[in-house]
Amino acid sequence: MRIASTEIIKSAMIYEFTAAEQEYYRLLSNSSDANLIKQQRLKCSQVLVVGAINIAAIVLQQIAIAGIGTIRIIDKTTLSSKHIDHALLCPSDMGRSAAQAVAQALQQLNPHIDIAPLATTISPNSIQDVIKPFDVIVCHSQQLAEHYLINDACVSQAKTVVMLHGSEEKAECLTFNGMGRPCLRCVHPNPLSLAQQTNPISLGTTPTIMGGYAANQVLRALQLNTDERVIISSAQAFDSNSSAFKELALTTYLNCPLCGRRKTFTDLHGHTFQPVPVEQSSLTLTEEAEEEKIR
Repeated sequence: MRIASTEIIKSAMIYEFTAAEQEYYRLLSNSSDANLIKQQRLKCSQVLVVGAINIAAIVLQQIAIAGIGTIRIIDKTTLSSKHIDHALLCPSDMGRSAAQAVAQALQQLNPHIDIAPLATTISPNSIQDVIKPFDVIVCHSQQLAEHYLINDACVSQAKTVVMLHGSEEKAECLTFNGMGRPCLRCVHPNPLSLAQQTNPISLGTTPTIMGGYAANQVLRALQLNTDERVIISSAQAFDSNSSAFKELALTTYLNCPLCGRRKTFTDLHGHTFQPVPVEQSSLTLTEEAEEEKIR
């Protein structure tokens, strides 16, 4: 069962760190009692990461060090020489499951968290139960269909999701707070526009920087959740050629059948990967807010 915001606060107040945990997190949070309370809140949080290599590995490393209490990883990739370019992995990891190797390395890095592979597959019949226990979902799947399936399930359960897509030179991070429009189908109604961004990429400046940004989005979302607030939906792109972030305008399709005014796409059981058609009637988030005031 997913822990509600108020339950996280209550759990954080009664949770007591061990002496070893107190020492670890006081060093991490500069010995601040206020920051230690934040660490207690993170300790009670649960995050699912779909993906264990490239950008996802950066996200996992940073949220593990930060002290998120429960982290689960879904990734069926078998490691080969092309994957051993991250500090978490070594040549002896070749042939192992990416999720197992990364989880083991991060457990050693922070022994005070519970991090492990999740032995399941993402399918239309399982996705709702898979994401249910988690507070935030991170998706860097190499399977295009999984991006849309995870998006659809997160909308139906009002879950915060951080989605990562990348290429050798550019990467995109989409954060949806689960509180309404927009969703992935609004931003990328045509899956072909996303298809070229779901391929594995080599570790370098772009995934390192974007992975750090995505990890920060996860931490912000969790901290805001415990204060009964939500993170603002956003879209950021990073271009290695210019070494700069660019904020992208989020477009919401008013008639999106998944998150729009007239929802028609609600049942994920037996879901097959077919683009859901949307009408080309759209507004930016700012324009939508103004329209809501008028109505």
